[in-house]
Amino acid sequence: MGFKVIKIIILSIIIFNLFIAQGFAASGLTYIKEGNDRYIIEDYQRFKSIKSPAVGLALTGGGAPALFNVGVIKALEEEGIPIDLIVGSSMGAIVGTMYGSGLPITTIEDVLMKVSFNDMLKFNFIASSSLLDTARVNKFIEEIALTSNLEDFVIPTALLSFDLSNGDKYLATTGKISKVIQSSYSIPFYFPMYNSGDKFLVDAGIVEISPAKSTKVLGADIVIATIIPDNSSSKEYDTPGRSFFRYISLVQKRYTEQIIENYADIVIEGDVANYSFMDFKSIKDYIEIGYKSTKAEIPKIKRLLSEKNIPLKENNDKSLDVNYSNKINDVKYDRLLLEKTNLAPTFYYGKDNSFFKQELIKSPSHHLQYGLRFNKEHLGISALSSTANNKQDDVELKVRWTKLTEDIDLLSNYRWSDNRDYLMGLVYYDDKYTIGGGRGYLNKNNFIYLDNNYKFDEESILLEGENDLLFPFENSKLKILTSHQANYQLNNFWTLEPKFIFNNTETMESPLIYRGIKPDPFVKLQLSLNLAYNHKNVDEIEFIDLLKLTDMQTYLFTDYQKEENSSVAIGAGSRAKLGFLGLKPLDVEGYLAYDNEDKDFNLAFNLYYDF
Repeated sequence: MGFKVIKIIILSIIIFNLFIAQGFAASGLTYIKEGNDRYIIEDYQRFKSIKSPAVGLALTGGGAPALFNVGVIKALEEEGIPIDLIVGSSMGAIVGTMYGSGLPITTIEDVLMKVSFNDMLKFNFIASSSLLDTARVNKFIEEIALTSNLEDFVIPTALLSFDLSNGDKYLATTGKISKVIQSSYSIPFYFPMYNSGDKFLVDAGIVEISPAKSTKVLGADIVIATIIPDNSSSKEYDTPGRSFFRYISLVQKRYTEQIIENYADIVIEGDVANYSFMDFKSIKDYIEIGYKSTKAEIPKIKRLLSEKNIPLKENNDKSLDVNYSNKINDVKYDRLLLEKTNLAPTFYYGKDNSFFKQELIKSPSHHLQYGLRFNKEHLGISALSSTANNKQDDVELKVRWTKLTEDIDLLSNYRWSDNRDYLMGLVYYDDKYTIGGGRGYLNKNNFIYLDNNYKFDEESILLEGENDLLFPFENSKLKILTSHQANYQLNNFWTLEPKFIFNNTETMESPLIYRGIKPDPFVKLQLSLNLAYNHKNVDEIEFIDLLKLTDMQTYLFTDYQKEENSSVAIGAGSRAKLGFLGLKPLDVEGYLAYDNEDKDFNLAFNLYYDF
């Protein structure tokens, strides 16, 4: 009896080891041992069924600069290099998800040039899991992809992450994009953790930032891997932040070198290490770097394919007709519908963010405005109050029903005051303009209103405007408040910035652009002209590895205003953006103006804080 028990135990051990070595599928998961790592793989059978020999593309992470992966794919596609499977890590997972879903690389390039991830990242005050909320990023990737589930992708695609609960590497290959993509770029404290059941998945960047090993595990016979070379060895590590990031970099580099040496057949380096982690303004540079780096490796790739008898793909030039402008608009106008309930505080300082004033040009304000914002799917509610002269002002409420139709929202603004002001109407959204209309009551005036915003951006010139037309009930005379501003890039150093505001409503306050002595809130005419010099010799100034002073400019200006009397102000100023962790919550500006009417100087220092 004892001998039988021993035989059963030995047989069980043998069977268990065989399952570990060859892959054991349970509950849709397969466990594979490769070297010192164990991989947990979803729907492994799909990858096993890929015809051999297979070419796998391993896309590295590395923050915004890892968007050079787009240029890599662009060059591979042009040369007819087949891609049978994709594995992405962090930003590589985002690029791989878009391309693996079937989205044309030209479309991906165009989308990234028009939409910044910074516009979708929000500070996360309520949840304690992370500093930033990424729900809009995840939703947008799903919206822009041609299919919303990984298992339905045109190219089998896996998202690499690291399981904190057991130290395994995890390859997600199924599920809705908006749910699972977070796992591949989850950075503790910074980006939200991904938790599903007993799994706690985070960015695998430290242990496998370039997922060449994962790609080989999934069955690729040839692995084309992208990496970002580490060029930071000469940097001084004189702050705790720099020392910490250098420590992480060295650990990451050691793992990367081992994996690339043992598992990558072709290595494409993107020389983007000198760009910052959250620099989404340099996407054009990244794509060009990735494209050129890949073109240099094409002869080597083709020789290897020939040795393996892998034919090139025929370039049929059949680009899909993908209409994504409405998805771009959803980001631009904050119209992404999120299933998750979002409740966040709001803080403004430096400019007036009242719901009853124009949004394009905001008047200076040195009073804190604060409130709450609630969003869930179609419904959005924002409350706003402020402190002025040590007393509480009126409370404002904005209620928005997003996507009443595909292009139209319902918008209502209320203000609890003696007058009980309100604006209620519909807004239509286009890629270059919006049109709205409805009923309003403001400053004891009843009226029907029409409003319009527009924005045209063509190479060196940016033109924006906002118009409000009021049709009062008391008389038929049309009232108008119209604001316009332009930004004309004369060359790499000089920019011309004109502004124009006209207001004869006596109902809606004018945005104030006059920098002399403060004019009447309903001032009829204002003109402004800036000649700005960009400090190209000083790109940025960094503070304690978290704060960066960027976009520094000095400028000369002339302003004009006319009400009963007219006046002119001339002066000079300087401005910059103070970014926190790559985001831009703070604008800094100071100027000195001389007002010819009042024969006096106006010295101002403004901070614009938008949380």
